[in-house]
Amino acid sequence: MICLIAPIDDKFWDENYPPNGWNCRCSVRPMTEEHAQEDPNFNRGLPTLTQTHKDFRKNCAKTGEIFKVDEKKVERLETTYKELGLSDTKDMPEHPTPELIEIPEGASIENLIKIYEDYLGDRKINDVNGIPVYLDKTKAKKFVLKDGKDIKGRLQYARCIDDTITNPDEMWLLKNNRIRYIKIYDKNIMLLLDFNHGEFEYFNIMFAEPDNYADKQRSGIFIPKVVFRM
Repeated sequence: MICLIAPIDDKFWDENYPPNGWNCRCSVRPMTEEHAQEDPNFNRGLPTLTQTHKDFRKNCAKTGEIFKVDEKKVERLETTYKELGLSDTKDMPEHPTPELIEIPEGASIENLIKIYEDYLGDRKINDVNGIPVYLDKTKAKKFVLKDGKDIKGRLQYARCIDDTITNPDEMWLLKNNRIRYIKIYDKNIMLLLDFNHGEFEYFNIMFAEPDNYADKQRSGIFIPKVVFRM
C-alpha cells in the first residue's frame, strides 16, 4: 500500500484525487500539519501517477464528476429496465414514505420556494456508494414557473430526496454526465432525482401505474449500488 501526504491545496490532487480507476479502493483523510510532519511518509515526494486513466484524471471533490461520459458509448450501452428483466414499478417493493413536509395553509409561492430552499440548504451528502452530491438551493427557483398546486404536490415529499440518494432502488447513468436515482414508496409513488455533474438538478413525484410515464424514465446504463464504493 502506498501512502502519500500533500497539502490540501497542492496541484497533485487536481489529477490524482480518488477514485483513480474502476474498482479503485484509494481513500483520502485530512491531517493536521503537526500530525503530517510526524508521519514517516512526510516529505517523501509526490510521484507523477501516469497510470491514472484520463477519464479519472481529475478531482471529483472539486468538479462533482466521477468520470466523464462518452455520449456515443452511452448510446451503444443504453438499455431499459425491461431488457434487464427488472419489474415494472407497480410490482416493485414499496418503502415507507418519510414524514411529509407540512405545507402552511395559504402559503404563497414565494413562501413555498423558501421552504424548499431551506430544505436543500446548499448541502453535500454522500449517495449510496459514498459519492458526494450537492443539493443546490437555487434549484428551488425552478418552481417559479409552476402553479401553487404543483409546488405543494412536490414539496411535501422533499424529505424523500435524502432517502432516495442514500438508499435508492435504482440508479441510471444518462447522457451529459447525469445520474438518475429512483425509489418506490408506498401508494405506488415513485421519486425521481436527476444529478448533473454531481449537482442536484431535478426531482419529480409520479405514480407507478401500468403504461405510466414513470417506467419510461428507467433507461440508460444501469448502475449497481457497489460500482463506486471505495
